[in-house]
Amino acid sequence: MKLSDCLQMEFFKREGFIRKHCTGCQSYFWTLDPGQETCGDSPCTEYSFLGHPQGAKKNVGEMREAFLSFFEQRGHTRLSRYPVVARWRDDIYLTIASIADFQPHVTSGVVPPPANPLVISQPSIRLNDLESVGRSGRHLTLFEMMGHHAFNNHDKIYWTEETTRYCHEFLTSLGIPPEGVSYKEAEWYGGGNAGPCLEVLVEGLELATLVFMNLQESRNGSYTVHGVRYEEMPLKVVDTGYGLERLVWITQGSPTIYDAIFPRVIDMLVDDVGLERNTEVLAAVSRLASRNPPGDFTKNLEKYLQHQNISLTVSHHKMLRDMESIYALCDHARCLVFLLGDGIVPSNTGGGYLARLVIRRALRLLSHLESSRSLDELVLGHLKGLSRDFPDLLDSSDRIQEILEIETGKYRDTLERGKRLVQRYTEEKKTFTPKVLVDLYDTHGLPPQVVKDFAGEHIKIGIPPNFDSMIAEKHGHITREAPSESHVDIPPLETCPLFYDRPDDREFDATVLWKKKIGDAFHVILDRTLFYPEGGGQPPDTGYLLDKHNKKLPVTHAYRIHKSVVHVITGNLEGDTVHGEIDWQRRHRIMQHHTATHIINASARTILGSHIWQTGSQVGESDARLDITHYKHVTLEEQHKMEHLANKVIRKDMVVKREWMTRNQAEHQFGFHLYQGGAPRGSMLRVIEIPGFEVEACGGTHVSHTGDIGLIKIVAIEHLQDGVERIRFSAGEPALLHIQKQEEYLKEACGILGVEPSQLPRSVKRFFEEWKTYRKELETTREHTMKDKAVILLEQGEKIGGVTVISSLVDLGMKSLLSLAGHIIHRQKSVVILGNRKGQVVMARSPTVSLDCATIVRGAAGILGGSGGGKPDLAQGGGPRVEKITEAIEHAQKSIRENLT
Repeated sequence: MKLSDCLQMEFFKREGFIRKHCTGCQSYFWTLDPGQETCGDSPCTEYSFLGHPQGAKKNVGEMREAFLSFFEQRGHTRLSRYPVVARWRDDIYLTIASIADFQPHVTSGVVPPPANPLVISQPSIRLNDLESVGRSGRHLTLFEMMGHHAFNNHDKIYWTEETTRYCHEFLTSLGIPPEGVSYKEAEWYGGGNAGPCLEVLVEGLELATLVFMNLQESRNGSYTVHGVRYEEMPLKVVDTGYGLERLVWITQGSPTIYDAIFPRVIDMLVDDVGLERNTEVLAAVSRLASRNPPGDFTKNLEKYLQHQNISLTVSHHKMLRDMESIYALCDHARCLVFLLGDGIVPSNTGGGYLARLVIRRALRLLSHLESSRSLDELVLGHLKGLSRDFPDLLDSSDRIQEILEIETGKYRDTLERGKRLVQRYTEEKKTFTPKVLVDLYDTHGLPPQVVKDFAGEHIKIGIPPNFDSMIAEKHGHITREAPSESHVDIPPLETCPLFYDRPDDREFDATVLWKKKIGDAFHVILDRTLFYPEGGGQPPDTGYLLDKHNKKLPVTHAYRIHKSVVHVITGNLEGDTVHGEIDWQRRHRIMQHHTATHIINASARTILGSHIWQTGSQVGESDARLDITHYKHVTLEEQHKMEHLANKVIRKDMVVKREWMTRNQAEHQFGFHLYQGGAPRGSMLRVIEIPGFEVEACGGTHVSHTGDIGLIKIVAIEHLQDGVERIRFSAGEPALLHIQKQEEYLKEACGILGVEPSQLPRSVKRFFEEWKTYRKELETTREHTMKDKAVILLEQGEKIGGVTVISSLVDLGMKSLLSLAGHIIHRQKSVVILGNRKGQVVMARSPTVSLDCATIVRGAAGILGGSGGGKPDLAQGGGPRVEKITEAIEHAQKSIRENLT
């Protein structure tokens, strides 16, 4: 049976469609036009709607509402958009399609859909075609995928016939002539699923894809799609995707999709750079782009335009280049409204990396255009228009502006540092391979075109044409650690977790299901347990198991495998039953710190902004840490405000609700903020709620009231990495002990200086200023000494071909050796090799002397049993064989003579 068999529908036959074979791509398609020879898709069919719009003209808001209301009137429940940051997923950072909202839980059948059938218009982001954005006339980074979805399980909702009929009725309701619509048969696959699909085409443009997801990967499956075997899945999903922007474009017939969807922002830039647009040329370019892949575009452009009776002038060429940049820039700015508005913080990792990629690409385009506009002006220009349909984004306007101002400054700093770095690479004659270009971007933030500009015309650099897309693809998916193989032989037994239903119990009785000695310890599975297994940033409980002889066996660790809790014990457990005792003081302190983590997270979000998102946490017995996304350093004033708010919540003694909820119920009630600690799997979520203050899906142990924590003290806030701040804090008695310890330090410092605590800062400042003055005097004396040493050594040097060669053992450390060598080579044309009794060697030369210090130092360091390196004009090294330092110096001196004579 063929996958396409289910596409031979009664709907087509009833409506008079003819199944034909495309003379171009050889695909099968359905059409009402008996004379149609090609499938209607590009490149088989050229765009013919440019300048000849199809249907009634609509803008973005009107088209979205037309789609949603059409399906609402046909029994579909309208859903609000999901964030473009896929918080509910553990495999991707960004929402890439409307069906992604329901993966993996709904599409796998684990969780019922939030409505069935449903309709949604989902802003989606894909960065896999960045180089085509602005150039092709149709590619976007952010687009709205409108979809109507049905999930057919035990009860059939609807399938191929109804889906195709709905599509045809909707398009014709827009005024698009029915004979202009083609349905191309194809196969869809992705994410472990597959199914037949219809590509819906009008005048060369694909407007929608109707996917009938009915297959799942299986080694012994009876269907093969693109070389992979599949079997039928119990849940059959109608997965449709209609391109909102493309539908708007086809009803307007503008030269490009960009002119149709954000003309106001385009005009803002066009006016700013003083550009005159030729719509006839732009429309012709869009037609060409529809027929040719990007690689052929430039080659075919002039030839194609000549065929269209358009002669390209120099001004046309410049107009095309500038319009490509303007279109791409406007697209990127719109994308950033959603990325930053939905809470992403630019950084060097994760979703923040992708946001920074878009920001820096936009800044490069702005630079190319020499526009007086700033990136935040363009983004906020989009925001004003988008706020009519997405009013929630307006709340983020101040934050978006501040983030973009900070990122613009960081990019300028990157370019300043990058220029020096590239110059060093060229001096060292490094080859700029694609791998080197990727490393320069990932590590130093240097785009390849900037590297090429810095390197100069004499350095050949081949930039991959899809570099930005390649980088986005590399960082677009979340890499999950492979499961540990150390416990694969543990049987899939089930342990009842008593720590959820009986959180305040300290002892329990259980039956032994399995035990085995692994290494030096015994691993034991019980039918039930109070021991919390390590996970979610919380360490495991410890305590004892008492066997049938009442022998106390320490439990040193507990971990989860499958549905089992495995206890690691010291000693051999005897008997089939045990009595367990957990270390309650340890458990209680961990509970205090875990609930305190939730409180600190909510306090940070209240004080710093709604973009705050947890990126990691670790709770312990004496302290805890919380890593949060933030685009700048947290000030001491903000720290104090967070601490004050957290302790206010403690003083209120608020209830900490701990309950199990269905995923749909929890998401409906609390939204995706639930997933601060990550995206848990399964249909049931354990929700920890401090009513009116904080809520999070969490499997850890918690106190029952905030008052049980007693006290929270923020110990420090550190800048962990770009875009991430780490909050370190203590709760309960450890917090009090920390404050007391700080008081001891304060009293000790005051005692040493003989001052009151209030006078300490002023006294420390006075002593520090005196110390700085004294240090400056010492450095001045040291510099005079170095100059004197340099003069003496130069007088003792050997003249070889007009170069003074100095070699000496000096009783100085490495830093001073480098300083002394610098003094020597700047006073006179010279080469100097210095060593000390620690087995360290330094070599330097004047700029006009031609020899490689790094190579000579490596030879000397080899004699010392070590290594060395550096630049041609300055190098250092050393090794453990300090007794050979004289031999090493002599070896270097010999090499210098050979190079100079």
